[in-house]
Amino acid sequence: RDGTVAAGRIDAFTPAATLRSSRSASPVALPDTAEREPERSRVDAISADGRVMAGWTSRVVRRDWRIVPTAWIDGERHELPRPGHIFTTAGWAQGVSPSGEHIVGVMRSPQRAPFSVMWSKSPDDETWSVRVLQRAGQTLPGAFAVSSDGRTTLGRSTNALWRWTNAGGVEKLFEAPSGFWRVDVHGQCDGLRVVVGQLRGGDLETPTGYIWTESTGLRNFDQFVRDLGLDLLCSHPVPRWVSGDGSLIVGEGQGEDGRIIGWMLRIDPLCLQATMLASNLGGGDFFEMLSLIAAGDPRLDISGSIDPTDGSWAVPDGRTDIADLMLLMEWRTQGCI
Repeated sequence: RDGTVAAGRIDAFTPAATLRSSRSASPVALPDTAEREPERSRVDAISADGRVMAGWTSRVVRRDWRIVPTAWIDGERHELPRPGHIFTTAGWAQGVSPSGEHIVGVMRSPQRAPFSVMWSKSPDDETWSVRVLQRAGQTLPGAFAVSSDGRTTLGRSTNALWRWTNAGGVEKLFEAPSGFWRVDVHGQCDGLRVVVGQLRGGDLETPTGYIWTESTGLRNFDQFVRDLGLDLLCSHPVPRWVSGDGSLIVGEGQGEDGRIIGWMLRIDPLCLQATMLASNLGGGDFFEMLSLIAAGDPRLDISGSIDPTDGSWAVPDGRTDIADLMLLMEWRTQGCI
């Protein structure tokens, strides 16, 4: 979170014995002095404090290479358990909550069907419980991110972004627009209310960045920046990372000379929601929004609570009521609109 700890890939060679077999003899382990097979480890996610990392380790299981979901706590490796006997040992961890209490990833069944799972850490940091993110026969695809409290998980299929909540199960957040066939996710804030990434289509030479928020849905990132009245001094901007509170976005784009340049965008999280809503309304101002709330317009369903400290604050709840009015007044007070 503060840039003091980083994680990446590690290729480590360990003394795993090489197995040799022939038609006339059973497989045997060669002596330790013989050439050894490499064991590979990869880190794909890290907690906010840098104590917990998650990824996978490949090792020999019954003469076959298997990928095992793995966590490292303060540098000590823990192989994560599988959820029951119907799953093989093949799987990988892809996301860690900022708190480090929860890890999400994918396990495969013997039929090689992927299932998203969540591992939760015990208070003693020694054991992990595991469960499949499935309800009513529907499983969250490709889990890769989880909130600090473990109640919300994001997953990705090839062309769509999905969400799992403990209360509601699986829901699709958005699907790639027409002309695009793949959704790449580059970053998400804690609480998973802001997601940034890239859409891929037929023209692979022209990247298309996107931003998704709880209140406004999917937006083209280039247009989003223009609606803020800002200029990143580049074309085709693609966001690569977003801070935990959603106030800082970092990415890259193409400069005037054709070279790739980096940029950094700071946004007030509260005003971000207001600006994007105004853009969706075609430039609507405070008084237009006020009249839409009075009319019960569902586009002004912007908050589920009147209390800024409540988790439902600035989160739509399916109703247009006093909670939405209170958030609108807060926007006005803070100078967002």
